Amino acid sequence: MFIRSDWECFKPDNEEEWRIMSNDALANFAIIRDCLWFTNLPEIALKVLASRAYRKRYRDDQFLYRVGERQTNLFCVLSGRIRVNVTGLRGQEFVLANLSEGAWLGEAAIAGNQSRMLAVRVDMPAEMLVLPAAAVVEVANAYPLVYRNLFNDTMNRSGMVYELFAGILFLSLKARLAGRILWLAEQYGETTEAGLEIKTKLSQTDLANMTMGSRQRVNKTLRAWTTEGVLGRDGGHYVIYNIAGLYRDFMHEH
Repeated sequence: MFIRSDWECFKPDNEEEWRIMSNDALANFAIIRDCLWFTNLPEIALKVLASRAYRKRYRDDQFLYRVGERQTNLFCVLSGRIRVNVTGLRGQEFVLANLSEGAWLGEAAIAGNQSRMLAVRVDMPAEMLVLPAAAVVEVANAYPLVYRNLFNDTMNRSGMVYELFAGILFLSLKARLAGRILWLAEQYGETTEAGLEIKTKLSQTDLANMTMGSRQRVNKTLRAWTTEGVLGRDGGHYVIYNIAGLYRDFMHEH
């Protein structure tokens, strides 16, 4: 385990040496510096993390980790899209989150925990920044501030998960579906002449997995919105024609 004085052995003699040593590490440094988990860490600690990080490309449908696998890395999404699923014992899936550029995940790896209920899969070809958990633990043991940052972020995420579960328990499928589509529009929406286009692939099965509804009931709701002129499809993407109509169906039960 490192103590603060040990970090000096990692420090280059000057900034020019650091620049020459690794341009990739410089790019990684900027990404790691902006992560909430590493807020207020000294520059040398960030540079150590950057020197240990590397980039890796993942193909569509490739897993970052599966249910029960021991996690050894933390990840930052550089491009593409990642899907976090809660998986049941019989193979049922619920989409807990869709993560895109700038999102970090895998923090449980620093505790050496297995991902017993979560599976993380690439939903769109992606490039990831991979940060070995062992390097994070070394830095965190020298600078316990990392643990506090992780705790604060975990509490914020837990609050969002509780809100999601409350919606599943107490809202109708129409309200849940409207809420998820509005969230997807916020993350991936692009204004076009037709309306607000959600620029990511989504099947009815995907939407069913995001809302704990059956594909048949999701299809019925989507068809009703199409008839009402609220939502449609164009070129394989969903397009919101009347966002006020979606808000109406989402807020009706709140």
